[in-house]
Amino acid sequence: MENNDYSYLSLKEVQSLENDILKAVVLFFNMNNIQYILCGGTMLGAVRHNGFIPWDDDIDILVPRKDYDKIIQLVKAGKAEMGAYSFRIPGDERYANPFIKAVDYNYKVIEDARDENFQGYIWIDIFPLDHFPDDEKNHIKYLKTNKFYRNILNSNTVPDSYMKSRGYHKDVKKIISYFGAKVLYRLFGGYIKLSLKIDGLARQMDQANCNSNHVGDGALPNGQKDYFTVDDVTPVISHEFEGNQYCIPKNYDSYLTKFYGDYMQLPPEEQRGGHFIQVQKCTDADK
Repeated sequence: MENNDYSYLSLKEVQSLENDILKAVVLFFNMNNIQYILCGGTMLGAVRHNGFIPWDDDIDILVPRKDYDKIIQLVKAGKAEMGAYSFRIPGDERYANPFIKAVDYNYKVIEDARDENFQGYIWIDIFPLDHFPDDEKNHIKYLKTNKFYRNILNSNTVPDSYMKSRGYHKDVKKIISYFGAKVLYRLFGGYIKLSLKIDGLARQMDQANCNSNHVGDGALPNGQKDYFTVDDVTPVISHEFEGNQYCIPKNYDSYLTKFYGDYMQLPPEEQRGGHFIQVQKCTDADK
C-alpha cells in the first residue's frame, strides 16, 4: 500500500512504540496491584532474545480474571490514567474486540478495514487468564463455542485480508459459513453485543471452573495448545525484555514447550513471519 503524504514506521520504530506502551501498562499494574505475565511470542522473545522476536511486531499479556476485571472496573470508573495511553475494553464504541487493548492514539494502523469506525491504533493486547475445564472434552466444547461467536464477530469487523488469508474467498463451505455469519451478526445485535457475549462466556467458564487445574486465554484461545496447568503459569519470576524486567512464569520452559515445541531453535528464514502492521503518525485531521 503506497502513501504519498508520509511514510510508514519501520519495524524497529513500531517495536519501540509498543515497548513504551508496555512500560506504561506495567507501571499502572504495579500501582494497582494487578498481576500479569508476558505470554505467547512476547514470552518467547523475552526468553530467547531478551526482547522482541526480531521479526515480530506485537506484545501480548495475560492477566488473571480477577485482576483483568479490575482493569475494566477502573476504566469504567475513570481511574485508569496512563498518560498518553488508553485502555479499550469490550463494549466500547468503535471497538470490536472481546479483550482489552492498550493503545496510543497518536499512531494509526493502516489496514483494509471493513468499516472506518474500526480504525486501529498502535496497541498491545491484554488477555484474561481464565480457568478452563480439566476435562478435555469440555475444554474442546468451549473452544468451539468461542470460535462460533468469534467467527460471527469477525464476519463484519475484521479486514478482508484476514478472511482471505483463511480461505473464506475460495472454499465453498467457508463462503457459505461466512455469509451465514453475516446474517447472525445482525441477529445477535452487532459488534458491541457480540464482544460482550464472548467476554461474558469466558467469565462464566472461569467461574464455573474456578478450582480447576487448567488455565488459558479465555477470550481469544489459540486452540488446544492454549491449555496450561496452574503450575505452568505460577509462580512468576522477573525476566528481561528490551532492557526492563517483567513477569513471566518460573516454569516458562513447560509453557513455551507446550506452545512452540523446541522453542530455542530459530525457524527457517522463510517462516519468520510476523504481523508486519503498517503504522503512521496521526495528523491533526486524524484526531
